[in-house]
Amino acid sequence: MKRHVKITAVILSVFMLMGMLPISGIAFGATDSKLIITHIDANCSQEGSAVILTPLSGETVAGKTTDFAWWSLLTFEWDEGDYCYKLTKSQTTGGTAKKTTEIPENGFVYAINTGNNYPALYEASNPKNEAYANKPNYQTANVLNSRTYAHTLSIGAKAYVYNTDIANGVIDANGADWYRPEFVSNSYIKIGTPDATGTPYDPNEAEAILFQYTLDVTHINTAEYEIGMSILFTRAYGTEIFGGGGTAKYQWWKTAIFEWDHIQSCYVVSSTSLVRDNNSAKQAIIPQNGFVIAVVQGTGTDSTLGNIDKLKVGTKAFVYGADLGAGTITASVKVCVNIPDTALTPYTPTLSGTRLAAPILTNMTEKRTLATDTGFTVQWAAVEGATGYVVNINNSTYIPDGLLVVKETAVTGTSYAITSDKLVAGNNYTVSVYATGEGKAPSMLSRARLAVISEEAFTSNLRNKTIVAFGDSLTARTGWVNLLGGRFGSDIINSGVGGDSSNAGRGRFIKDVLDKNADIVIINFGMNDQAQSSSKNKPNVPLEDYTANLEFFAKTLTEANIDVVFVTPNAVCSEAGYYVAGAYGLNYATDNLLDFSEAMRKVAIKYGCGLVDINYECNFEDLKQFVLAGDGLHQSAYGHQRYADLIGDYLAAVYDDKNLSTVEVKYTDTQGAEIADAITLKGAVGARILVPGAEISGYTLNTADTGYTFTASAGSITLEYTMEVVIPGTIELIDNSGFTIDGAFIYLNADQLSSETVLSKISTSGVICTPKSGSFVGTGSKLQLKDGDIVVSELTVIVLGDCSGDGRVNSVDFLLVKRHFLGTYTLADEFLTAGDVDNSGGITGADFLKIKRYFLGTFNIYS
Repeated sequence: MKRHVKITAVILSVFMLMGMLPISGIAFGATDSKLIITHIDANCSQEGSAVILTPLSGETVAGKTTDFAWWSLLTFEWDEGDYCYKLTKSQTTGGTAKKTTEIPENGFVYAINTGNNYPALYEASNPKNEAYANKPNYQTANVLNSRTYAHTLSIGAKAYVYNTDIANGVIDANGADWYRPEFVSNSYIKIGTPDATGTPYDPNEAEAILFQYTLDVTHINTAEYEIGMSILFTRAYGTEIFGGGGTAKYQWWKTAIFEWDHIQSCYVVSSTSLVRDNNSAKQAIIPQNGFVIAVVQGTGTDSTLGNIDKLKVGTKAFVYGADLGAGTITASVKVCVNIPDTALTPYTPTLSGTRLAAPILTNMTEKRTLATDTGFTVQWAAVEGATGYVVNINNSTYIPDGLLVVKETAVTGTSYAITSDKLVAGNNYTVSVYATGEGKAPSMLSRARLAVISEEAFTSNLRNKTIVAFGDSLTARTGWVNLLGGRFGSDIINSGVGGDSSNAGRGRFIKDVLDKNADIVIINFGMNDQAQSSSKNKPNVPLEDYTANLEFFAKTLTEANIDVVFVTPNAVCSEAGYYVAGAYGLNYATDNLLDFSEAMRKVAIKYGCGLVDINYECNFEDLKQFVLAGDGLHQSAYGHQRYADLIGDYLAAVYDDKNLSTVEVKYTDTQGAEIADAITLKGAVGARILVPGAEISGYTLNTADTGYTFTASAGSITLEYTMEVVIPGTIELIDNSGFTIDGAFIYLNADQLSSETVLSKISTSGVICTPKSGSFVGTGSKLQLKDGDIVVSELTVIVLGDCSGDGRVNSVDFLLVKRHFLGTYTLADEFLTAGDVDNSGGITGADFLKIKRYFLGTFNIYS
């Protein structure tokens, strides 16, 4: 009978309070029978980490960036009888790939890697290995001890998981980088018996587990703009965070908006903007009764930068060591998330009166409201006691709290008309409204998303189709995906994950693609696959594996009647001020990208999929405009627009028959005869593609890949091939030739044979016979099979009794063999073999006597 454990709110809170404290006394490893957990469902590219991989990661571990050759993997499955996890598989051999390891539906895989101490490796290398320079020491005692202990565990070992929410992919760690001394993780696996205190994770308990996270604050209400800052902004600073002087800022910061919730008596998160790139300037609204935290990377902010990623809308927050009303902070200032610090008293704001209710937006759905760029009127229900309302509208195409297009605009009615000059088709906006009233405290913000679509969307066949965009950070950074959705009125599912390769995509293919019931899947992998590690000097993913992954996607989806559109990744700009080799620890700017793009084109053609060739289109673009400065890889706002235009034009052509064009690709030999069925490629007028040659058995492509621009008229391309001359790999004899081939030697059955006679006994065409001397084929002569100048196969001739190599057996040979026998001359190699006419393994008196009798005509040494 299944046992269900119900944790009450009180017990849960106590457990969480215990779990939130640093466990500095744990000696991970054999001493405490504990394995540290540093990450959950993370890409396993982090050296020196200990990662829990749950079914949220996919069916296998293959999608986690590495082949796990130098990782130890332990598989645990839930045992309902013993009510704990049990070790079912242990893989601890180094140097062995483990990427096919399955993640059990009722368990997880624990992956641990010791990492390298790069400063020590750098100092020890001579000459200095620059690949180690400026890299940290990834080795930590907690992980080293855990790995050592993991190697001692036996199959069947019981395991209990603490301070970890496996179902929701959450662990209790302080947010610092896992290899730094300040990193603390309260999440671990206890082996053998449960801990005396605390409650282990129970997969039968559906309630999410909460952990306390801390956001540190370094400044309050300052316009300073330096690395390593975590700034708390209150309304005393202004109505929104902005760089001042009309210049957008905070592109490389993360921000979160908090509002006071008088019902719950705490602050709650109302929005986060976490993407950091040059497209992502932030202008977050500072609520009347709330604050904004903005944090940028640097010394002292690592934990906050990591923890802010864990925030969700509605998450509770508690402020300590600050008087937000006065705009002052103390040295102990902090914001605790999820759970309060019960040893301290949190800050409570003094409201200016009774809190007004938040307006209810009546003509906007919470998820997404569609409008055109001709304007839109936001409407809301009147709030009792309110005398006015304030409207803010952020451009949310890239992040929720992007630049304001409507700022702190006060209205007295219950609607606001957004004029056409504020809206751009394809863009997304966040509309925020709060109520005000004399003698009343302003309400909380009511927020809703407005997606501005084009007029084209209302008649498009794509409007009601489900589209999934599947790829890496070129997809995950939302810009072109949102723009594309705006053009066709489709809410495109973004299944892009930053840092992913096609291996990683394959690992999450079912949950992120197949389970979405898509009509169309847009695939844009390759940038991370082709990136080359400076230490390994080879691509992250071998080209053949990348091709196999793309073929898997294409075959699986097309067999399920799902349309596939492959999008080759954009080129890398390596000019000064853009990409510098070594960014992200890899070299992206090699010729690998050309080969990987070529592979994608071939897969698209092989499976009859759509192709948008952005890599080829980049030959006609200014890359400095297409990608971000200081980055060189990821799209600028212009680059996102070009992605949206090129992909959108293809979709409009194929599904809405707008500017559709075709090109027929023919495959012929040098005489113009067709050697394979022609294919037809579709595209939008003006689009460019590089048409690759198909692999046709028995033929070699003569022409290079052909660039083509779709025109208003159907086009045609002919690819010319030459028939391959198949060169056999070995020399073979005709039946009943009388000759014998033994290893690298061919034994003839007579002397005084011409080259023509010998070759007549050979079945392999193209063999060349070169006599060693004279006109007969003798011992030491060569039979060769060549492919051009390359010798494919070679045999050395042996003619028994012919020790001079002239192809005749006579008195000269008799004397040579006799002198060898007497020790006055030495026969070597094939000539020694030829002299051993009786095949005894050496030269004896019988050999030179048989040779003499042969040329006298009284004995046949070949019989």
